[in-house]
Amino acid sequence: MEDVRPFDEETKYMKRLGDHSFQVGIGFVPGMQVPGQVLMNRSIDTCLMEELREAYPLKEIFEGRAEAIGTRRFIPALKQLANVATLPGVVGASMAMPDIHSGYGFCIGNVAAMDLTHDGGVVSPGGVGFDINCGVRMIRTNLLEEDITLQVKEQLTQRLFDFIPVSSD
Repeated sequence: MEDVRPFDEETKYMKRLGDHSFQVGIGFVPGMQVPGQVLMNRSIDTCLMEELREAYPLKEIFEGRAEAIGTRRFIPALKQLANVATLPGVVGASMAMPDIHSGYGFCIGNVAAMDLTHDGGVVSPGGVGFDINCGVRMIRTNLLEEDITLQVKEQLTQRLFDFIPVSSD
């Protein structure tokens, strides 16, 4: 594994864009093609930085040494956000919404657009919450965009609602 930067060097990749957003710069993790951008308030910002700080030493975490992990079970959300920015065909930015927290690859609240015409471009089910049955689904059909009239869209929506269980919680 490559050398791991100290926490204070990690923060050099963070840039505040405004009162409700900051950017994770390209280079935060190797292979980033676009920056990461987090939309949130300053209290979430503080939580994310604390999570990142607590994750050190990362080298031991990635080597699987349990004594270094303590109670950490996931890669910090900011690292997951940056990892999504390395996916083939990613465009714009790897975006995190205000509910950002560590997930299973994609951080929860992470959104990314992919250019499927890019050689090796991906559609990642990990980005739609299939693992925890959150009700978000990916579907492939043989329909073309011009086939989806307003009437067809309404019928499809109703059929999905009829057959996909959702919670009232």
